[in-house]
Amino acid sequence: MRATIVITVAAACLTSLPSAARTKNQLTASWTTAVGFDSNPNRVEPSSNQDPTPTAFQTGILMLTDDFAPCRSERFQVQYLAATKLHFSRDAKSADIFLHRAALAWIHSMRQASLSWRTSFMQSRESSLTGTVSNSQPPVINAMDFLTASTSLNADMALSKTWSIGLSAAGNLFRYAPDDHLSFEGWTLAANLNRIFDFGSLTRHRQIDLVTTFSASIRRYHDQVDENDGSVRRSDVLYDASERVSYVGAFLAEVEYHLSANLSNAASWSVIRHRATIRVATALPWHLFAVARITYQYLQYPNSLLLYAPSSSSTFLKLDEESRSSALVSLQRHLGPNRTLQVRYVLYADLTTIASHQRYLRHIAMAELSIHFE
Repeated sequence: MRATIVITVAAACLTSLPSAARTKNQLTASWTTAVGFDSNPNRVEPSSNQDPTPTAFQTGILMLTDDFAPCRSERFQVQYLAATKLHFSRDAKSADIFLHRAALAWIHSMRQASLSWRTSFMQSRESSLTGTVSNSQPPVINAMDFLTASTSLNADMALSKTWSIGLSAAGNLFRYAPDDHLSFEGWTLAANLNRIFDFGSLTRHRQIDLVTTFSASIRRYHDQVDENDGSVRRSDVLYDASERVSYVGAFLAEVEYHLSANLSNAASWSVIRHRATIRVATALPWHLFAVARITYQYLQYPNSLLLYAPSSSSTFLKLDEESRSSALVSLQRHLGPNRTLQVRYVLYADLTTIASHQRYLRHIAMAELSIHFE
């Protein structure tokens, strides 16, 4: 049914336009390779009584994108990404990652609005997984074997030259191989409101953007929760709200606050996350472009319970590096119309731990070359 609709829409576009303007197809590809150093590729926690394995690594990322526009109001996009990260040290081979992602999108543009349907599939596999995590074994913190899929319907509308809104509804699926108790299905409703303040001149562009977003998600996990009348499936409600202020002018600056509240019928999985981020980007001499980002994150547990509940694995939260405070600095330079060289340093840290010898730290430094083909 969906394929019939797509073909019908495309055929209508083709028959309504002159032959020279009917089809616009653009196939692009990019290849990115990097070498670097990772001080803690396995994400070893200080409380685990294990030593991190610092090592060098190499990465490769291939991205293919095909944009097909049968007419001015319709556009289809197909995208495929393959990525890998390989560590040189034998002791860090368990953190090698192989990732694939495919996405398909249809966009229908109107004068003041647009409709889009998007679907994506991603699979990440780690080289050394041998089974699931059990209560008798410690969680495999660096396990990256999962599958995720989503499909969404989106609507965006310009209310005026300075105001716009967006609405979306999505279905989500997550499969986590090391511990199926953390797999879930769910759906998400989201909305955003954008406001633009343009106070530039003909010779100097200056603009401030305000973006407010809110979303609500329901997730049904494969885990079971004990209640008075027996066991039921774990069910979480996730609320996300954020406010972002961006400045575009002689330099780029952005300040964002993000509040996330995960409320679960499994008390040990209820958590409130505060995240504040500052980003600055500017052009430098010798055709350099610099970016700096600082993120501070704080977690609260409303039920005052340990996150590591004995009835379930805590592996999933340890996969998410966004659950750490971080600092990033990068420099990039265009070497030509299709090549970019970048050097980047990232620090991840757990700033909520008072004792420095128990604080999680991870340093990543890399040099990266990107080549773009059209």
